[in-house]
Amino acid sequence: MKLRYTLLGASTLIFLTACSSTPDRRDPPPDRQSRGPAQNSGVFVKPVGLLFASMDANGDMIISAEELDIGTNKQWSSFDRNPSAAYFTDWSEKSLGSTDAFPTFLSFDGDLNGVVTELEFSDRLRQEFATMDKNKDGQVTRSEMLVTFEAPRGRQRGGEQSGRGRGGGEGERGGGRPPR
Repeated sequence: MKLRYTLLGASTLIFLTACSSTPDRRDPPPDRQSRGPAQNSGVFVKPVGLLFASMDANGDMIISAEELDIGTNKQWSSFDRNPSAAYFTDWSEKSLGSTDAFPTFLSFDGDLNGVVTELEFSDRLRQEFATMDKNKDGQVTRSEMLVTFEAPRGRQRGGEQSGRGRGGGEGERGGGRPPR
């Protein structure tokens, strides 16, 4: 019985020590405070890139302006009518991968009347295509569909890394000097 209480007391002590020694997570670790700008964290394809890839009719891994027009017409013909937001959701999930993926219903609905017309639909896809066509040659390659994502590092203040919490830390939480 004495061993049981000893083990219980020891495990409680270890638990309490671990809880009380948790580091304050407001500042980044010291080795990360002076590392300069963020590093590339990965590459991804915009959801509309998935739609454009499905429009590659000849399988050459390049989407031409002609393939865009044919693909846009094919997509539009899958709608029974001018789609409302509720009707558009199914298409967004199937074509873009999510109902929250960009371009969203609101970005297609240029006049914000709650309905997407064929002209609004094709105009938006042409705008997306033009944005993706980085070298402006009238076609989109797989590499042009890729977007590099950089992970944020710390908060920026006056062009320098800020290792402090919101507001710089001084005058907050009741300690230090009051803010000026």
